[in-house]
Amino acid sequence: MKLSAIPPAVNRFGAAALLSVAMVWWSGCQGPAGSDGHDAALPDSLSPVIEWLSPTPGTVVDTAVTLLVRAYDRVGREGGVVADTAAWRTSFYLAGMEYSGEPVDTGAFLFRYHWAAEHYPEAPYPVSARVWDYARNSAGTPTIILEVRH
Repeated sequence: MKLSAIPPAVNRFGAAALLSVAMVWWSGCQGPAGSDGHDAALPDSLSPVIEWLSPTPGTVVDTAVTLLVRAYDRVGREGGVVADTAAWRTSFYLAGMEYSGEPVDTGAFLFRYHWAAEHYPEAPYPVSARVWDYARNSAGTPTIILEVRH
């Protein structure tokens, strides 16, 4: 096909695209540089951090109780943390069921779940929490036992 057979508007667009690709290749584009001097395009390989704040293991509850954790993402790669940022998702696990964590204070990375323990029969209940970052790395708390007594 002759170059003159291509409409002028398409021909100019094709030439501009080819020129852009050539300029990127010629300049040796490495992608954006991260704040630690490494290529920021590399994936986040660090797990987020989660810590159980309250209630303490073995607590006896009879009415509603607030489960509280601190969960945040350590963005970076092995050998260096770039920043601590908000996590993508936080969940609480109570007696085998998953419940979404509600952000309390995004600056302090606090998440909670209000558990209406008065609606549960008296028994010990396993409770834990898990956090995910935007790269889908995750971390969890150890399981604690909360005792419901009315």
